[in-house]
Amino acid sequence: MTLIISLLHPNGILMGADTKLTTTYTPVNDKFIPNGEQTIRYSKSTKFFEIPGVACVTCWGDFTRLHGKIKILFANYGDFQNVDDLSEKVYQFLLKEIDPFVDEELGFHIGGYMDSKKPKLYHVFYGKDVGLGLDPNTNLQQVKKHDHSDFLALYNGQNHIAHEIINSILILEKTLGIIKWITEYDISKAISLIENIMVYASKNDLTIGGNINIVTIDKQNKMNIYTKEQDLTIPNPITFYEEKNDSSHILPSGIHPCDSTASVKRII
Repeated sequence: MTLIISLLHPNGILMGADTKLTTTYTPVNDKFIPNGEQTIRYSKSTKFFEIPGVACVTCWGDFTRLHGKIKILFANYGDFQNVDDLSEKVYQFLLKEIDPFVDEELGFHIGGYMDSKKPKLYHVFYGKDVGLGLDPNTNLQQVKKHDHSDFLALYNGQNHIAHEIINSILILEKTLGIIKWITEYDISKAISLIENIMVYASKNDLTIGGNINIVTIDKQNKMNIYTKEQDLTIPNPITFYEEKNDSSHILPSGIHPCDSTASVKRII
């Protein structure tokens, strides 16, 4: 799995993702019948795409079958007029390519500004909706597109980890008025928030880890990438804390597609 987090700040859109790639190998004989123990290996993979002048895309879930096609889709960034157009084309891509008998849950956060400087944030995914009051009999896996442009925060993958922290912060803000975590602080504080949630998650979940990439998007759709370097060591559970970000740096812009190394199964 993975964890991706997106925030809407008054001065920009922030989108964060880890880089840990979980690959499950099942040995088979010449008739493709399993004949050994399943093994799990971990490596690093970039989980975001920059679409210059248009939007940023982060991804979560199982991309075993669709890695190559997704790379081609986002490499043709000249085909996208704006973030709305991009989200619709990703939606149509999933409708066409998803095989419900083969594919498992996967999804994309798509964030950017329209020409009017209006921020837009979409979640396009294949899977079940998450939330209270959903009927399990009708909440089936399917391709969906949700517009979350009026949200402060959006998180997917191992979303329960981020939800616990962000929900606690919102409760403090609402009940005590002592925290204005997204609307009154400089955008650097929002970057630190994402980083610390990701560090906490990587210390407590085996499928999250590696470098943390956080993309900031300004109202001209100019993007900067901040990276906190981490290794792929086994998690050492900790409580949530604030860690100073001494190792972050800005990387040059460009297309950064997800890794396409062949494997039996990739969960990113």
